[in-house]
Amino acid sequence: MNNKKLFEEFEKTIEDRYGHMAEEIIDFFYEFTDFFNYEKIGVDGFNAKHIGPLFEDYLDYDCLSDSECSMLFQMLVDFCDFCQSKKIDYGFFKKYLEKEKDELYDLWSVYEDDWDDVDLEDFLADEYPLNSTTA
Repeated sequence: MNNKKLFEEFEKTIEDRYGHMAEEIIDFFYEFTDFFNYEKIGVDGFNAKHIGPLFEDYLDYDCLSDSECSMLFQMLVDFCDFCQSKKIDYGFFKKYLEKEKDELYDLWSVYEDDWDDVDLEDFLADEYPLNSTTA
């Protein structure tokens, strides 16, 4: 399945599942799809080496509220489940999200002035180093 069709189907899933909250979630989803579009990565080609650049260059939010962090996180988990239902393996990404949930919330909710205290390299270095060329 091509990216455009899959993204359209998932957007419809968001609208059906979240009703009036879907608009805010879809805004996050568009940022997420930018990663695939600009980096020219097929959804089925996403792998561990892409996690660092995704969070460093596309999902590098700051100052999100708790509810926004929750919406973004849930959208990512829902996308993993959606891909799994389409026989596209996103189990590795879902496991990563679940393992790093608290750190992601901390990363997204930090104020820009406090970024000096956050070491993104350190955050992703263990399992998925930034700018890694290996999976």
